[in-house]
Amino acid sequence: MQQEAVTYGQMKASKHDFVHFVNTAMKDRNSVEAKELYRYLNKCFIDNDTDYDGLVSYRGFNSMIAEAATAPRRFGFAPHTREMYKSAEEYDLARTELFNQLKAPGSKRIPKEAWITWAMAHIQDKVGGGLEEHAESKWERSKADCVEFFKMVSKQGSSHNMKSSTSTQFKEFYMMMNDMFVSHETSLTGKLSKTDFDKLVMACNAIPKKYDMDWYKGVSYDACKEGGYVGWRQFIKMSLETVKKGAASA
Repeated sequence: MQQEAVTYGQMKASKHDFVHFVNTAMKDRNSVEAKELYRYLNKCFIDNDTDYDGLVSYRGFNSMIAEAATAPRRFGFAPHTREMYKSAEEYDLARTELFNQLKAPGSKRIPKEAWITWAMAHIQDKVGGGLEEHAESKWERSKADCVEFFKMVSKQGSSHNMKSSTSTQFKEFYMMMNDMFVSHETSLTGKLSKTDFDKLVMACNAIPKKYDMDWYKGVSYDACKEGGYVGWRQFIKMSLETVKKGAASA
């Protein structure tokens, strides 16, 4: 089935949405996604043009790259800065070299057209002939795929980027768990009540139980809580340990 157009506001929602967004933007320059990608890169520029002169400074350039890289880093397609460089000196040298390449003639700042041109070419280089797309998330395709996905959650390194210290699957799992946490946490404080927790665990367990695997059986609020409550940190730690054990024994 043909997927509806993905806006830049939606492309961070899931790995599937991100992959479809960049694939379409690069393949069809007249697509909604291509226009949305331009708007997103423009937003990154405007957010960092802090003195409103149509140019971005070196400090703004670093922030601009970090903002633009949020989605690919979220889903394991790009490493974080701490994974790319061995030292602050190496980072500064590499960024300064790139910044100098993009500076406007006779200026110490970068114009928007240089940023857009570089960013588009960089994205095209990373996408190449297209990133692999699937209609369903891997854990929804079959029991074997589900088990393999959760085994990969605990694997170190990403098949999409060798400098990334965690797997693409871990980052996808992290975002999935966070979406589920937010949808079940009713107090709007970042803390789960016992009722919230029980419903959330049931929703998490529905994934392996689709294939008759009861991984979250025995998980309890009292065992998970710290300081009298269960927050996001406590929940993701518990859930990660649970799926690791479940996948290993499947």
